[in-house]
Parts: sequence; C-alpha cells; structure tokens
Amino acid sequence: MRQKKNRNKVDIKWSTASELNSDFYSVTRSDNGVDFLSIGTKPAAGFSNSLLNYSFTDENPLKGLNYYQLIEYDMDGQTQSSGIVTVNFLGEENMIAQLFPNPSADIVSLYFNSSSAGSYRLMLIDISGNELYSAQVAAMPGENKFTISLLPYPDAQYFVRLSDSSGLSSSVPIIKK
Repeated sequence: MRQKKNRNKVDIKWSTASELNSDFYSVTRSDNGVDFLSIGTKPAAGFSNSLLNYSFTDENPLKGLNYYQLIEYDMDGQTQSSGIVTVNFLGEENMIAQLFPNPSADIVSLYFNSSSAGSYRLMLIDISGNELYSAQVAAMPGENKFTISLLPYPDAQYFVRLSDSSGLSSSVPIIKK
C-alpha cells in the first residue's frame, strides 16, 4: 500500500499480483495507530492471475497524523491486513519534526517545534495501545530534542506520542530491532 498527500486529501494505492477468493478491500483509518475504522471499500477481483491496481481517496483526512491500514476480505470471511502507513496533517506548532534512527535498537531522538515554552508528556506506546513509558518534559520556544531508550523493550513496532497540556498530541511509529 502506498499513500500520497494530495493537497487536503490522501490518495491511497495498492496492487495485487494475483487474487484467490477475494471479496473486497476495506481502507481503514486511525488517529492513534491502534483503533481503526473503515472509511471506504473497493470491490476485489475475486480470482485473478494478473497485476491489478486499486486506488482510494480519503476526501476528509483527520487533523494530525492519519494512520491507514488496508484489510482484504475473502469470500469465506477470512481477512488479511496490510502494514500501517501514515500521512501527516499537523500544523507547524507542536509537530514531531523528526524521530531517528528508525528502526533503532537503542536510543531514539525526537525533535519537535514549539511556538512557546510549556510542559509536554512524552510516551512510548505498544501496538495494543498500552503505555510503556511516560515522562513530563519541558520545552522551550523553537526546536526541542528529547531521547527515549528502547533497550528495555522487545523488538516490535511502537508509537512515540507527544501531548501538550491542551490535549493536542501527535504520534510517530518507531520500530525496535
């Protein structure tokens, strides 16, 4: 699955080399990378041995980070999910500008911009939505840097979330290898 920001919309494309017993595809979206809701469906070919291209446009992406996942439904009710991809519709204020290295086995550095001084909550969240780490951090106007150690956690996908006192938050996926 590939995604592309198209002004104030998101174009989502995927291809299949073959299909066996496929019924339809559901494009799902989440604001936190954990709780996904279907935002549309596309009929599948059912049976095919040739390359097929599909597309879907999210006409109304959420403000902030949008997480997308594709689910294929077979005619027998079985499902298969794609990986998660993201598109960022955050404003300049409080935006996570960079998280690296990603993937990482140890320390990750988070850079973000803040328009004013304030207190932020920095969290590491697992794929099930469980908060594994949390810290209150103080930010200054301009670019800020914080680090998180991934050493205590098993190899997996996580999310780094940053929230301000008003409840505005942004999350970025991170992989520990």
